[in-house]
Amino acid sequence: MPDKYVEVYTSCWQCNPEDRPDIHQVFSDLKSLENKNEKLKCNNRDDNLCSWITNITNSLQIKLPESNTMEIDGSSFNFDYHKKLINKLFLLYEKFLQGGIDKDNYIQLIKQYITPNNKNENEIMNYFLDNMDKRQNIILLGDFFRHGIGIEKDENKAFELYKTAAEKGNIKSTYQLGECYFYGVGVKKNVIKAFELYENAAEKGDVNALNNLAYCYQHGIGIIKDEIKAFKLYKEAAEKGDIISMNNLGECYQHGIGTVKDEIKAFELYKELVEKGHVYSIYDLGYCYEKGVGTEKDEIKALKLYEEYENKL
Repeated sequence: MPDKYVEVYTSCWQCNPEDRPDIHQVFSDLKSLENKNEKLKCNNRDDNLCSWITNITNSLQIKLPESNTMEIDGSSFNFDYHKKLINKLFLLYEKFLQGGIDKDNYIQLIKQYITPNNKNENEIMNYFLDNMDKRQNIILLGDFFRHGIGIEKDENKAFELYKTAAEKGNIKSTYQLGECYFYGVGVKKNVIKAFELYENAAEKGDVNALNNLAYCYQHGIGIIKDEIKAFKLYKEAAEKGDIISMNNLGECYQHGIGTVKDEIKAFELYKELVEKGHVYSIYDLGYCYEKGVGTEKDEIKALKLYEEYENKL
């Protein structure tokens, strides 16, 4: 990544808001980089992440007039800003659910946008509360209460928000409601209810719910154990692009869970997942090289992968 681009990017994340450049300066700097035809260059390991960050950044750029002087209506600008910010937060949320970001990094990234004891926090929270008719906002606010992001942690409120959005017909909230019952978040733990909600959301096309439904069948949680059914559901979710399901499918092939044992397929899946940036598959791939699972033993490769895995945790 060009040094100048890094300078622009990091300057936007100064701890003190007064040290951050204003929007005019950011776009001026980015435009000068563009005129110099500088391009992002990433090594193979970071290609997917860089591409993803670039895409969501581009999708959030606000088109500014060419002239250096301009007048912006404060209310409309704030509305557009919050709307774009919410969309960006929701992209992070979906990336988290897909396994592309682990929980700690997800919370950290969200907190970078919603800084405690900052005017920005109050504005964003007020925007959420004033626009509760939008199901996407209800889901995110529920997540903020659940994890204590920019607001005091309150699992009961998180549960109620997920429930409200689910009652409005939001599939993702139905899945999150299942998570609450599964882990006992804001409600008494009830794995049978969790299973029913996962099943409901999965039938409506939610791949995260499909993966969790498979997990329930695999381990007999809330339903009679059925490893063959679990394998079929993992496979279905994996074919729909769910990364976590692909990893679980790899484990099914590796250990012969619900299917004929096939270590080569397991190895190939782990390798594909590592290329896609799935952190936990790095360990699985390292294990394959260490033990010779689906490939020839290579302890040097195994060690490098284990070290990479440790560095990413």
